[in-house]
Amino acid sequence: MSGGRGVVETAGVVVGLAAVVGLLLFGLDLPLGGGADRPEAAGGQRTAERRQAPAPGPALERRVVVVSVDGLTPGALETVGRAGAPAMWSVLDGGASTMDARTDHDLTVTLPNHTGMVTGRTALPELGGHGVVWNEPVLGAVVPGDGSGEVGSIFTQVHAAGGSTALFTGKPKFEVFPTTWPNDVDRYVFEPGAARLTRLAARELRTERPDFLFVHLAQPDNAGHASGWMSAPYLDAVEDADASVGRLLEVVDATPELRRDTVVVLTTDHGGRGRGHGDPTAPVEYRIPFAVAGPGVATGDLYALAPGLTDPGAGRPGMDDPAPVRNCDVANVAAAVLGVAAVPGSQCVAAEEMTALLGVG
Repeated sequence: MSGGRGVVETAGVVVGLAAVVGLLLFGLDLPLGGGADRPEAAGGQRTAERRQAPAPGPALERRVVVVSVDGLTPGALETVGRAGAPAMWSVLDGGASTMDARTDHDLTVTLPNHTGMVTGRTALPELGGHGVVWNEPVLGAVVPGDGSGEVGSIFTQVHAAGGSTALFTGKPKFEVFPTTWPNDVDRYVFEPGAARLTRLAARELRTERPDFLFVHLAQPDNAGHASGWMSAPYLDAVEDADASVGRLLEVVDATPELRRDTVVVLTTDHGGRGRGHGDPTAPVEYRIPFAVAGPGVATGDLYALAPGLTDPGAGRPGMDDPAPVRNCDVANVAAAVLGVAAVPGSQCVAAEEMTALLGVG
């Protein structure tokens, strides 16, 4: 950690030898597409936290709260309905949204897709992507990029503009982000207990009010691996995740300053079927929800509101095909809302078409 940035607190997450071996294996020329998430039990894991003092700077135009609900499918939202997931449906109904967004083209697993969300890039380095093609916690790993230079992120862009950032996650693999951008993630919290993670994130939002807050909710993915996607426990976990989203929205609604200037982005990293999600050619895995809601944001179907975007229907467009909405658009949607520069090297372009819908530009 660079000197003078503040105190670093770590409660400790131990990464085993198997994870280090995994990094070595991924350095070899092995087939991609594996590494699907495994259930990550809370037993024996403790909260890991780092906090540093953000650099003072001018106030940004608005705030952004990104909520990624791990393993969430459009079918699950439709099955539990507005009664079972009122918070998530309030974002979908109250903003610009679609149930027909896309994951990364080549990998439907957690870490590559979340790295896409914060870098605005596809995964595969040979396509100019961010290079995170592994999906397990790896001690000391950083986002490698494609070898052409340092990888930018929404964290770096917010910090460069004088804003503050925070990352709250239910899986330890996200440690790669504060390791890669140690001066730009002002607070990092890993907490496997969903209720405690939500309390901590809600308190951060209420008291510290970061300009960019990223919250990862692991409940549906964990239940999907344990019991199967669309099983009763999985649908219960979707409703549980909705309660977490609802708690964050309550903080925004109860705080006049936050209610006035906070935009919420809701999406996911992948869908799933059976007890996994390692097939990027399966529609139930690559078709995902994406919504943006808040002051000044248009309301309605994203594709109808932004005719420059192309609804992919049942298709799986590549990065060179007409652009659908992808989860990697999170980075530059947030940048546009906050009034900061787009992430250098980013490839996901829907934010350019969505600018007018976001009440900016």
